[in-house]
Amino acid sequence: MTAVGPWGQVSGNGADCFDALTGSREQIEPGGWFLGVNGARRDTWPSGSCRGADGFLVCHLTPGVLPTRGDLIQTFYEAPRETLATVGEQIHFEQQWRSSL
Repeated sequence: MTAVGPWGQVSGNGADCFDALTGSREQIEPGGWFLGVNGARRDTWPSGSCRGADGFLVCHLTPGVLPTRGDLIQTFYEAPRETLATVGEQIHFEQQWRSSL
C-alpha cells in the first residue's frame, strides 16, 4: 500500500491490506499525519473473517458488544477526522474492547 501526501510517499507491506495500512501509518504518524480512512479509526479492528477478506473490511468496535455483520465497514473508505487515532491508540482501544467482553 502506498500513500502520497504532504509527508511525501510512504509504502507499507503486510499479510493483508490492514497490515499494509498500519505500516504506512507508522511512517507518517511521527510527523503528526493521519490517513483519513476507516482502518485508521480508534474504534476499528479487523476480525479473523476480515483478515480472510484480505483486510479490506474492519469491525466497528463497541465496548462490551461482539460485532455483527452490520458492524463491518470498508477499511479504505473515508472516516471522520475526530475518529482517527495513532496505531498505538487503536491497539490500546482494541485491547480494552477485548477485555470488556
